Amino acid sequence: MAEHKASGHRQYRRMIIALAVAGALVLAELPLGALGAGQATDGAVGIVYADEAATGGAVAPVGIASAVVSAVKPVAYNGKQQMPKPAVTLAGKTLALGTDYTLSYKNNKLPGTATIIVTAKGGAYTGQKTANFKIIIKAPKAPKAKVIGKNLKQIKFSWKRVSGASGYKLYYASNKSLTKAKRGKTLKGGKRTSFEIDHPYYKRNYYFKVRAYKTIKGKKYYSDYTEVRLLRTKNLKWVLVDLSKQKTYCKLGKKTKKTYVISSGRSATPTVRGTYYIYLKRKIHTMVGYENGRKIYETPNVRWICYFVGAYAFHATYWHNNFGHPMSHGCVNMRTNEAKWLYKWAPMGTKVKVQR
Repeated sequence: MAEHKASGHRQYRRMIIALAVAGALVLAELPLGALGAGQATDGAVGIVYADEAATGGAVAPVGIASAVVSAVKPVAYNGKQQMPKPAVTLAGKTLALGTDYTLSYKNNKLPGTATIIVTAKGGAYTGQKTANFKIIIKAPKAPKAKVIGKNLKQIKFSWKRVSGASGYKLYYASNKSLTKAKRGKTLKGGKRTSFEIDHPYYKRNYYFKVRAYKTIKGKKYYSDYTEVRLLRTKNLKWVLVDLSKQKTYCKLGKKTKKTYVISSGRSATPTVRGTYYIYLKRKIHTMVGYENGRKIYETPNVRWICYFVGAYAFHATYWHNNFGHPMSHGCVNMRTNEAKWLYKWAPMGTKVKVQR
């Protein structure tokens, strides 16, 4: 009896819906069969009943492949399997992990690209969805560069230590893209977090960047590089030689520390003009000069020599006292105590600018 009553209610509901839809179709001047052939209908009226579809009354599961998996931030390598749990949404609905889907992983231990596999669970959803995330070696932080040392003769690059790093790789150069005068250095062990350059040049840009690496089963995995840092060595020592005034100015940045009267090259053997850097120093040396392959002089026991280009140098002079006038074969002659002061004050790499 109860089943017969329910069936009657269903038939009554169908009749009401059919009449309403039929009226709507007539008003729209559409044929009663406009809902299309092949659909589950009631009589001559093309009505589809959601609760009595071709599935026999069951709602078809939704494919999870069209779901959106939230982005996963890069995960730092720690030797363990990484298993992040991103949010999964479908048609604006946030699905429930364990109820609507499960998660599994591939390649999720070593640095590189790992895969998350979202697999549908239960009867409401079907299929799979994949997403990727990165496992990375942490990059060093807070890179710094500064001029150090009592005589301002070193540049120090430094950064914060990366826990577990096997070492660091750094590059430095004279331009931001790190292509000019490029130098590289690998620091093994992971404990050393600084590197020094001896005798940097005055007024030169030094750019550097550094990254960490981790050796795993004999293979190196690298972090990203730090940002590129700039150091301009504008406050270093340099020497100005004014040939017209026969004077040498020892300077620190823009400030003049010492001024000395000198003797430069005579007209037949002039001192070269231009910008150079001290590349060799000798406390005492025998200086020999040649012309067309013939020795033209040999002077022993010349002291406090600073070579800045070729055979041209600052040095002490004991064989004359005519300072303030050109006297040399091209070198910059100085009094002994003044040459000694310059020798000790100016480190290797000191800029020398010779002008008239």
